[in-house]
Amino acid sequence: MTTGKKRLQVHLLIALSCLLYFTSYMTRLDFNAVLADMIATTPLTKSQGGMIGTALFITYGLGQIVIGFLGDRIRPNLIIMCGLTVTAVCNAVFPLCDHIAFYISIWGLNGFAQAMFWPPLIRILADRFDKRDYSTALVWICAAANAATVLLYLIVPLFIVTLGWESVFFFMAGFSAIVIPIWGLGITKLTADNAAPADTAADTDSERQANDTDKSDNTERKKLSAKDFWKVLLCCNMPCIFIAIALHGFLKDGITTWMPTYLDETFGLGTSVSILVNIALPIFGIIAVALAAVLMIKLFRNEMTASAAYFAVSAATLLLLFFFADKHASLSIILSAMTVGCMHGINLMLVSDVPALFVKYGKISTVSGLTNASTYIGSALSSYLIALLAEKIGWQYSILMWFAIAAVGTLLCCVMIKRWKRFTDET
Repeated sequence: MTTGKKRLQVHLLIALSCLLYFTSYMTRLDFNAVLADMIATTPLTKSQGGMIGTALFITYGLGQIVIGFLGDRIRPNLIIMCGLTVTAVCNAVFPLCDHIAFYISIWGLNGFAQAMFWPPLIRILADRFDKRDYSTALVWICAAANAATVLLYLIVPLFIVTLGWESVFFFMAGFSAIVIPIWGLGITKLTADNAAPADTAADTDSERQANDTDKSDNTERKKLSAKDFWKVLLCCNMPCIFIAIALHGFLKDGITTWMPTYLDETFGLGTSVSILVNIALPIFGIIAVALAAVLMIKLFRNEMTASAAYFAVSAATLLLLFFFADKHASLSIILSAMTVGCMHGINLMLVSDVPALFVKYGKISTVSGLTNASTYIGSALSSYLIALLAEKIGWQYSILMWFAIAAVGTLLCCVMIKRWKRFTDET
C-alpha cells in the first residue's frame, strides 16, 4: 500500500468520525434547541424541561462507564451502529406524546444511545493513528460537533416558525437514519485492514523499529490487573481530574442549554431570536478548540496548566456577566460565548487528550468513558439546578454560582499541575 493511499485512509477515517459526531450532536442537542419554544407553547415548565435534560445527562454519563468498559472488549464498530439506530428511533418517537414521563423515558434512552459513540470511536482512532493524527482527528471532531450546534441553532428557528418544534425531531431522525449505512459501509472498508495506517507510515528502518518497540510495550502493559490499573489512576490523581471535568461539564452544557431561555426572559428577544443568537456559543467553541490545540503545543505543554488558565479566564468573564447580566444583551452573549469557548478548551485537554496516555495499558476506551461520564455528571446537575435556581433566585445570582464553580475549577487544576507533569514525564 502506497504512502499516499495510507494518508487517504487517515483523512477518510477522520471525515467519517466527524460525520458521526456531527450526527451525535444534531440528535442530542435538538431538545436543547427547542426547549425555550416548548416551554413557551406547551404546559412544560422550566423545572420539567430541566428534568428531561437531566435524564439524558444521567443515562449518557452512566452509559459512558458501561460502554467505555465494553469498548475495550468487543468490536467498537458494532457498538456505534447500535447507538445510531437507537438514537434515530428516539428522535422519531419523542414528539408523539406530550406526557412528561414519556419525554423523560425516551430522552433518557437517547442519552444511553449517545453514550455508544465516544469511547468506541476513541478506541478506533487510537488503535489506528499515531499521536499526530490522533490529535488532528480530535480537533476536527470537536469542530464538527460545534459546527453541528451552529447549524442546529440556525435551522431550528425556521422549523419552529414553519412546522413547529415537533418537526425538528422528525428531521433529525431521518438524518441519522441516512448516516447509519454510510457509517456502517465506510468504517467496514476503512478498518478491514488490521494494520494501523499511521503505524505503517514510517519510511525508515529506525521508525519501524520504534513502532515495533511501542507495540511490544503496549502488549506487556495490557497485562496489568484491574487493581494495578486503579493504582495508576490514583498515581496520576485522576479522581481530582474527574471532579474538574464535572465542573467544566456543568458550565459548558448548563450555559448552552439555558442561554436561549435566559436571553428571552431577561431581554424579551423572543424564543426564535434567542435560539438564533445562541449560535455564538458553538462558534466560539470551534475557535477555542483550534486555539487550545495550538497553545498546548506552543505554550502550555501540560493539560492541567492549560485547563487552569481556561478556568481562570471563564471565572473572569462570568464575574463580568454577573455585574452586567440584565443590562446589555450583546455583552451577555459575548461573555457567555467566551465562557463556553474556554470550556471547550478544557474539554479538549481533559476529556480528549488525557485518555490517550492510557492507550499503552489497553484502557483508552475505559478512561475515555470515565472522563466523559464525569462531564455529564456536571451536565446532569446543571440542567436541573440552573433551572431551579433561576426560578428561586433569578438569573443574576445563578450566574454568581457559575463564577464560583469556575473559580473552584481554577484552584483544582493548579493543585494538580506538578503531579500530572510527573505522570506524563514517566509515561
